[in-house]
Amino acid sequence: MKYCISIEETVVGSFEVEAKSKEEALEIAKEKYDNCEFVNEPGELVGKRIAISTNGENFDEWEGF
Repeated sequence: MKYCISIEETVVGSFEVEAKSKEEALEIAKEKYDNCEFVNEPGELVGKRIAISTNGENFDEWEGF
């Protein structure tokens, strides 16, 4: 029997932004992220989980590992 395994990772990266306010800093960061200037790879892995599906069914419950 074939199984479909999905793995989800949560990766965190920190970046510095020069701005006049928090709102401006968030806008700059979002723009830099969208333009691939801020990339979390390899980043710090802070969480991971796994799920399994059989025969095209929905994934079972996600579990940490």
